[in-house]
Amino acid sequence: MKLTTDYILRTSRGKMRPDETPDQFLRKMTHLNVTEKAVTHVEDISVCTNLTVVYLYDNNLTQMMSLEFAINLTHLYLQNNAISRIQGLAACVNLEKLYLSNNRISVVEGLQSQANLRELSVDNQQLPPGEKLIFEPRSLFAISRSLEMLNVSGNGLDTVRELKCLQLVRALNLGHNSLNNMKDVTELISSMPYLVKLEVAGNPLTRKAKYRDRLILANPHIQTLDGREVPEPTKTFLRNWQSAKDRRRREFIHQAMTDGIPDLPPLQRVPPPDRQSGSHRKPPPPPIMRGMKSGSKHVEEIIQRRNQSQNGVRPDEVNDSHGEVNGGHGEVNDSHGEVNGGHGEVNDSHGEVNGGH
Repeated sequence: MKLTTDYILRTSRGKMRPDETPDQFLRKMTHLNVTEKAVTHVEDISVCTNLTVVYLYDNNLTQMMSLEFAINLTHLYLQNNAISRIQGLAACVNLEKLYLSNNRISVVEGLQSQANLRELSVDNQQLPPGEKLIFEPRSLFAISRSLEMLNVSGNGLDTVRELKCLQLVRALNLGHNSLNNMKDVTELISSMPYLVKLEVAGNPLTRKAKYRDRLILANPHIQTLDGREVPEPTKTFLRNWQSAKDRRRREFIHQAMTDGIPDLPPLQRVPPPDRQSGSHRKPPPPPIMRGMKSGSKHVEEIIQRRNQSQNGVRPDEVNDSHGEVNGGHGEVNDSHGEVNGGHGEVNDSHGEVNGGH
């Protein structure tokens, strides 16, 4: 269906006075409401010069009509159509609200004249797979001095760096995009001192630990996050926790700079390999504990006394300064241990030596 002035006259809720011409009636109209009428095209309605609010949502529009005549337009609702480009708004210098949700817009552009725009909704654009919404810098700069509400949810965004110039935004909807970089988002919201409402639900970053705490710390002015109120006690607790953490970090850095790094023990050099054999030199034996005999020397003495006993000494016992030797199945006791011949054993302060046949 085409939207014409005749259709507007027939469907208008206002009544034309008897002494009034159709053009006069159309010129004094301030609101145009044509929704859910399957409108595909808008004919010339430039006679409606006093329009301030236009409702054309839920139709089949594929392009925005020219609104060069609508210098008084403040509200424009075009959501749920098939519009692919923002255009025709150069004369709408008083536009405050622009709703373009659920269209096919791939670039936010054509807003260089909208220095008074306060609300912009371009969420859930029907884009081809793999594409994401793009922001034209000149348009962002033009609306940066007035925009208070921005909805860009559901547009495949993986970064929001371009939005840092929008420092007056109070309500920001970034939900259901592809945002995974927490630093990217925290830097954005920290540059928005008036932000009180934030939506990030449906993004990969919401699966990160304590994502709410990190966002609240990035902007303490947030009052509502993902539809949930942020109480003041929560903000106070997080601020105190962050302050204590920063203080500990500063103290650690100060102490490290004051005390310096302690000297490390010298490295133990590994002896070079023997060039002839190709192997490392055998390390020296470990030092023997002071006041204790060498284990090997002690065993040699006991073996020597055992051999003497086998060469004629009585097998029942031999007493000397170190202990006694019993032949056959006897034993030797001294200050260090015992030796049992045959099936005997040697016990000293270091351990036991069990003999055999």
